[in-house]
Amino acid sequence: MTRRKETTRQRIVEAALDLFLAQGFEQTSVAQISEAADIGKGTFFTYFATKQDVLSFLGEQVMAAMTLADAPGAGAAVRLQRVFGAAGDWFVEHEASARQMCIARMSSLGQRDVASSRGPLFSLLGSVVDEGIASGEFRSVDRDAAVTMIASAYFAPVAQWTWEMEGPALPQRLSAQLDLVLAALVS
Repeated sequence: MTRRKETTRQRIVEAALDLFLAQGFEQTSVAQISEAADIGKGTFFTYFATKQDVLSFLGEQVMAAMTLADAPGAGAAVRLQRVFGAAGDWFVEHEASARQMCIARMSSLGQRDVASSRGPLFSLLGSVVDEGIASGEFRSVDRDAAVTMIASAYFAPVAQWTWEMEGPALPQRLSAQLDLVLAALVS
């Protein structure tokens, strides 16, 4: 993507996140986002099909960082540490946008289809759990329960970090939660 297109996409994302934070996700229209980004409404649709796609775009960026850090075959605990570490680093690097994304996502949870939230993250975590159980590194546990527990160890610190400006940095919060999960799973 050219620098100009990337700059336009970033302007749209920043304008949308500012509006989501100021007035709420549901109360924000594409027209308002377009006006705040100083673009035409059609330009918005060149980059995003819906306002939900703005949030999905940021979610895809953190997911890409997590996937890139994954190392299948390195052992389940190492994989989880790398994936959680990459997520923490992404959130630190994109702190303002990340906090706004989390707040907007949390405010829109009631409108989302629960099944749609079980996407790439749950697939990635499922592959780690499968490897851990198959290798004997993890105890033989219910796979779906383990995936849900690991996902909770990811989402809970992110939510806490979103609302609490004080306290440990997100990477430390994620690491502490992961340590508890691994203590429960490791054989």
